[in-house]
Order: sequence, then structure tokens, then C-alpha cells
Amino acid sequence: MRKAWVLLAVAIAVVALASAVTLGAEAPAYKDGSYIGYVANDRGDVVIEVVIQFGRIVDVNMINPDKPQSYKHEPAKALFREYPLMVVKNQKAAIDAVSGATQSRNDYMKATQMALDIASGKYKGNVFYGLAKNPVNGNTLLAVTVAGKKVTKVEFITKKSDYDTLMPAKGADYGSKAAKEFFDKFPELAVKAQTDLKKIDAISGATHSYHEYLYAYENALKQAGLL
Repeated sequence: MRKAWVLLAVAIAVVALASAVTLGAEAPAYKDGSYIGYVANDRGDVVIEVVIQFGRIVDVNMINPDKPQSYKHEPAKALFREYPLMVVKNQKAAIDAVSGATQSRNDYMKATQMALDIASGKYKGNVFYGLAKNPVNGNTLLAVTVAGKKVTKVEFITKKSDYDTLMPAKGADYGSKAAKEFFDKFPELAVKAQTDLKKIDAISGATHSYHEYLYAYENALKQAGLL
């Protein structure tokens, strides 16, 4: 009789373990870290940062474009504030339709899903976005194209509209010659250096830019699995 009870207990344990494994397989396996999702938009590219801890979405940061209190379209402004809370609560990018903010909803979902796909290893694209936050002078955003294990292209994504929080492009009239020179040269330097960040030398007079660009590039490489 005792032997029968032992066998029954073992059988129950095996079933429970199998169920746990099955449930675990169904749950999204997100790797901890910060991931950037991006959707191009003529009115301001959508950039969203998703933070994963212990395999769960713990924070969603709406990087670009901003929808401040002065923003006139109320449905879009409300969604801008509420969307991060919805994602964290529901642990997914998709939300119900929002009247008056369809385009914003679609872009937010696409950008967030991209970040989640990178976090879960399901991302099929070959462009990764690196971010260095700077609320004063504008956030640095780099698009890094990867083929296999090789970086083939690096480019800056810069400010397009008044509500953009991204760094403006450094044109010919930019005040600092050194910063302008480094802005122009960095993509080529990054491709040449690949993953050896020490090969990218700073330019005197552009130290701040150097650290921000390098941080953004490193951020993209980590998401691409190259670091």
C-alpha cells in the first residue's frame, strides 16, 4: 500500500513539473536589460525604451516625440501618458483601439513590440538603435545596421519636428568646429572599429559628444548581441 502511495506521489510530481515547463514555455522569455524600439514618422520618429527586469516589463519610457501639456491634440496626449502604464500592467505591446489617436497607438505598439522582440530573441530585423539620453541638448540616437556579426552602417537619427527630443543634426553653422567634425566622422569611425570601442578616439573639444556617441553605439551593439 505504501509503495502505491509513493508511486502516486511521484506521478503527481511529474505531472506538476510537466505543467510548469509547459507554462514556462508559453510565457515570453525576455532577457533583462533596456531595449529600444523605433518607428519612422515624418511628424517625429517614435522611439520607445522598454526596461526588462527578472524577465518582466518593469518600465516603458516614451523617448520621442514628446507630448507636453501644451500639445493640442488631447487624445494623443492622453495616450502618450497612459500607454506605458498599460504595457507594464498587461505585459504586452498591444492595447485596445483609441479614438482620435489611431496613428499614435499603432506606432507605439510597433515600436514597443520591436523592443520586446529584441529582448526575447525573436527580432528578425538587422537594424538596432542605441540611445544616450540628454534632456538638455537632445537625445543621441544611432541606427546600427548589422550583417551577421559585422557592423555595416552607422547613422544618426536626428530631430525632425518641434516636439522631437532627439539631438539636432550638426550642420555647417554649428558653433563648435570640433563637435561638428566628430559628428561627421563618428559613423565611419564606428564601422571601422566594429566592437572594439577603444579604437574610437576622442577629438579635443568634443569630449561630451564622444562619451554620448560611444554610449549610444555600445547600447546598440549590446542589443544586437555583439557585446
